[in-house]
Amino acid sequence: GRLAAAGARVALALGVALTLAASMPALAADRSKSALGMSKQAAKEYEAGRYPRAVELYLGAWRTEARPEYLWALARAEHLAGMHDAALGHYRQFIASPGDQGARVVKANDYVADIVRIRLAARVTEAEQAFAAKDFGVAAQVYLAALALAPERVDLLFRAAVAEQHAERHEIAEQLLAEYLRRAPLQAVERA
Repeated sequence: GRLAAAGARVALALGVALTLAASMPALAADRSKSALGMSKQAAKEYEAGRYPRAVELYLGAWRTEARPEYLWALARAEHLAGMHDAALGHYRQFIASPGDQGARVVKANDYVADIVRIRLAARVTEAEQAFAAKDFGVAAQVYLAALALAPERVDLLFRAAVAEQHAERHEIAEQLLAEYLRRAPLQAVERA
C-alpha cells in the first residue's frame, strides 16, 4: 500500500520533471525570440531619437535574456536620454562582463569618463553655489560627493575641509585636512 503510493508519487514527480526538461529548450527559444523582438523595436525607437522608450524596450530585452549587446544598447539609450546614473551603472556592468562585445569596452570606458566629468562639474558647481550662499554644511557634503566621483581630485577634499571649518565643525575639518595632506602631492597649491 504505502510503498506503491510512494512509488506512484516518485513516478509522477519524475514524469513532471522530464516534461519540464523537455520543454526547457522551447521556453528558452521563446524568451530569446521575445528579447530579440523587443531589441528590434528598441532599435527603431533609438534611431528615431525616442530614447526613453528605447530604454524601456532594451531593459525589457535585457531582463528577458541577459545578453551583453542588450546591456550595451540599454546603457547607450540611457546615456542619450540623460539618465546618467542608470547609464553609468549599466556601462560599468557591461565593462565587467562584455561577453563577445569586448571591442566596445574602450568606448564604454570613454562614456563612463564623460558621465563622471558631467556629474563632477555639476556637483562642483552646486558646492560652490552652496558655499557662496554660506550654506557651508551642504557645500562640504557636495564637495565630498564630488570627490567620490573623482577620488584623484584631492582639491575637493581641501574644499570640503574649508567648508566644514566655516560651518564651525572644526574636528571634521581637521580630519579632512589631515587626509588631504596625506593624499595631496607635495607641489599642491593648497598645501601651504
